[in-house]
Amino acid sequence: MEALWEAQNSCLPGLQKDCKTEVTKPASSPVALLVFAGRLVREKGLFVLIHSFARVLRTVPSARLLIAGSGPLEPGLKILIR
Repeated sequence: MEALWEAQNSCLPGLQKDCKTEVTKPASSPVALLVFAGRLVREKGLFVLIHSFARVLRTVPSARLLIAGSGPLEPGLKILIR
């Protein structure tokens, strides 16, 4: 994958090529992790995923959405999650 970012309410800085990240959770708070890996194109429904994930955060504030991939929707998705 060319790019990797994690979103919880907003985009973490630094969408980088060949980026690696480790998602950790505090011992006292379990984390729900949802992962998308693929090309960032309209057909994948990523805008629906992100809007739906915002609703998940209202119920599960510790939830994380990890998106790995690249494609033409990357700039628009980054704006949406900020």
